[in-house]
This record gives sequence, C-alpha cells and structure tokens, in this order.
Amino acid sequence: MVPISQTAGQQILFRLQPLIRELVAQQEALDEDLTGLCCIGQEIRCMQHEKQYTRLYIS
Repeated sequence: MVPISQTAGQQILFRLQPLIRELVAQQEALDEDLTGLCCIGQEIRCMQHEKQYTRLYIS
C-alpha cells in the first residue's frame, strides 16, 4: 500500500459506488452471528493509522 491523495481516494470511492450499493443491499440477508467476523485486521489497521507518520488515506 502507498499513500494516495484525497482526490485519488475520492475517485476510487466514486468508482466503487455500484459495488458498495450491491454489498449494502446484501446486508439484510446476512446472519447476525456473522457480524464483525471478517474485519479484525482492518480494525487494527484503523487504530494504527492515526499514529502513522504518513497516512495511507486521510479519513
């Protein structure tokens, strides 16, 4: 992973909108017991992110 600009980050998110909508629509069908099982690594990275000298993407 490399640092990206705010503009590049927004462009990526804009292009991902159709996929994001699709994934959000699928959420109602998920079993509640599965909530939070896949994101522990992402959560740890988010906690570490704010203390990095160079951020990957300013959130």
